[in-house]
Amino acid sequence: MSIEDRYVAGEPDPLVEGKYLSVFINESPVMLLFDTGAQRSVISDLKAIGGEEILNSEKYKSMSTVVLPNGNKVKLGLLKLDSLSINSVQSKNRKSIVVTQQQQFQCRDTDHIQNQGYYGIENLSEAALPVVLDYSNNTMSLIATPDMNGFKEVDAFFKRNHIGVRLTIKGTPINLLFDTGNTGGIILVKDKLPFKDLNIDYEADVLNLLGDQSLAFLKMARTDLDDVTSGELSFKRLGVMLTNDITHHNMGLEFINQFDWIIDFKNKRLYARPHQVQSLTPSYDRVPIPYLVVPSNNQLMISYRKTNTGSFQIGDVIVQIDDSPITSENICYWFETLNRTSDWSKYNIKSRPAQ
Repeated sequence: MSIEDRYVAGEPDPLVEGKYLSVFINESPVMLLFDTGAQRSVISDLKAIGGEEILNSEKYKSMSTVVLPNGNKVKLGLLKLDSLSINSVQSKNRKSIVVTQQQQFQCRDTDHIQNQGYYGIENLSEAALPVVLDYSNNTMSLIATPDMNGFKEVDAFFKRNHIGVRLTIKGTPINLLFDTGNTGGIILVKDKLPFKDLNIDYEADVLNLLGDQSLAFLKMARTDLDDVTSGELSFKRLGVMLTNDITHHNMGLEFINQFDWIIDFKNKRLYARPHQVQSLTPSYDRVPIPYLVVPSNNQLMISYRKTNTGSFQIGDVIVQIDDSPITSENICYWFETLNRTSDWSKYNIKSRPAQ
């Protein structure tokens, strides 16, 4: 199948809940997080591709083992595919996908959505047609001549399978990865910024999902930046998070989905159209409680902690509440309950450190 034949114009793909794509892997349907920060696609649900026996097939090649912040070891491998398709991209007889046995978050969204992996940007980077990300209607499509009304050109650069956005802050250009796989907003590496006179509003520890399919413990500080520009876009004030726990500046989905985007890989141009109602401050500003938890691998892990709050630490695994151990049957209940509770002292909570 030629490059031209792989891409289908005018066939929109729904962005389910604003972030997931319905993908067919070897004709089997899976739900993958659309991840512009990932060069390769990843599948984590082995049942969706034939079960664990697929790991013994000649199409599978073991790659490496990584250790996550919670101490879990995850094996990675590469699987050759017969097909990897969405409505707008039909890829056959040439694709491979990274296989990880890391179970994804549970309970995070509506009950019927299970994130089974990541759909990487490599699948779109050869498209001759512009890619339109319509976050107003939560769709992605390839359109030969998209309606440019209201769109402004962004200062962007394209390098291999990465999209970069250049923000000018205090007169200095700062390069960020355009990364829908980062579940947060704009994250800047503090020590790589040429200016140091920043007012810090608050500090927090955060467990963040990044675009390279890794979980990272980040020590964050929140600040406002004034008079930020990128090409034809300008912001009087922009709320960002600062950290030294990642290697590059990052623009995540929490910021990206406040705009519609046109990505023109052929001509290496990026355009954005702001929504009428924008929230350009980090969502952490709206967290009224000292902790947040997230379920992963049937463990309830502390994913957010305001600095100098209580005795629990970021990454701690909650193992028991009121004499009841955390199990697959009650993990979603406690996930929802604790994330609505400002005073954890009403519960007898036992935890262990991340291993």
